[in-house]
Amino acid sequence: MRVSFTMGRLLELCILLFSFFLPFARSGISLFAVLILLLFPFAAGKNKLQTIFSQPATRAILAYAAFVALSLLWTEHFETGIQNLKNNGHLLLIPIMFTTLSSNGIKNALKAFGAGLLVHLVAGYLGFFGWLPNLGDTALFEPVYFMNRLDYVFILTIVSIFSLNRLLYKKKFTQESLLLGFFAAACLFTIFQLQARIAYFMLAAGLVLVPFLKFEGKQRIIATISSIVLVIVVFTAAFTFNQNFRKIVLHSQHSLSLLHRKAEAQYTTSWGMRIIAIKSGLELFQERPVFGYGVGDNIHVLREHLQKKKEQNEITPNTFNKLSVIFTNHFHNQYIEVLTQTGMAGLALMLWMFFTFWRMRPSEKSWNSFASIFLVMLFTGFIAEPYMQKQFTSAMVAFTTGLFLAKARTETKEEVLEEQKAHKVNKI
Repeated sequence: MRVSFTMGRLLELCILLFSFFLPFARSGISLFAVLILLLFPFAAGKNKLQTIFSQPATRAILAYAAFVALSLLWTEHFETGIQNLKNNGHLLLIPIMFTTLSSNGIKNALKAFGAGLLVHLVAGYLGFFGWLPNLGDTALFEPVYFMNRLDYVFILTIVSIFSLNRLLYKKKFTQESLLLGFFAAACLFTIFQLQARIAYFMLAAGLVLVPFLKFEGKQRIIATISSIVLVIVVFTAAFTFNQNFRKIVLHSQHSLSLLHRKAEAQYTTSWGMRIIAIKSGLELFQERPVFGYGVGDNIHVLREHLQKKKEQNEITPNTFNKLSVIFTNHFHNQYIEVLTQTGMAGLALMLWMFFTFWRMRPSEKSWNSFASIFLVMLFTGFIAEPYMQKQFTSAMVAFTTGLFLAKARTETKEEVLEEQKAHKVNKI
């Protein structure tokens, strides 16, 4: 039997390999993201390009990505700007996944991603128990291996809630149910081994929203109250029996207790440093509210701003030194990051991008509800981390959004007929 290896199939293969490497390999993400972008012009027909430009969601994605790139025109630190654009470039994968993936392609991408995540889960615990050599980007006391814990826990939180949500809509127990249950349990267990506070807020929001969106009427009230009780029980049990979780909670209490004190104590904790970054970011935003400082200048301007605060004795030299180490790449807040880079124009385009994605969410119930849950979790996470600025997390956002839009496209009558025709041709 002869197999026709067309550009289209090669593009689909690259998407599958990108999905596989996403949870654990920086080089794999970079390589296959570039290959996908290079192959798409040759694999895309006129209809695919028309589809991209005819849909509000994909137009909004392209508009935001283009505006961020355009901010290079008012950026003085051009090299830093290009570096930041690399991760924003993952947004361009969304329209490609949207027009390329069929129903089977979506399933295969999820399977490939699951296999990649399993690699990281296994490697994380092998490293945790000392059976693998430690990597520079990981901690010996946490089961994470290929990336820092804040990026890893973001992926785990999304996967755990997606799996639980899918399970709740399953009417029969199948092999998929078993896999979903495994990933939900493995991810939830690992999340509480990692010291990442924002993930706990994201997780709590997801656990409450899953039953809230699943049920209606009185059942919704009962299910929501039950889920809130469950969240309290789970987090209490984690605090009682999990040393890492208890340690981060007590550390957070100590950090919060210092926030009302003088500058030296106030701004040297994790919470305090994020607060001064937000304050400084808002002060910088007021100077350039419409278009910001450009994609490459905002972090440099922040350093200059902190230097002035030190000279004016608003912060001590010791605090300044600590802040200089922490804020080398970003503000640790997606909203402030966008406001200082591209101003209100950029923030409006980013929010419009996600709103159009939400409006185009799939009609299938489990996918439909998770689209809303995903955005609530993402917007919650944006408070503490600029997920659109970091390689693993920006790739995860693009991957998840691309799957949702592809799922919505495959539900249309025209696409169903096209897939049926393609299936018949393949059989012949």
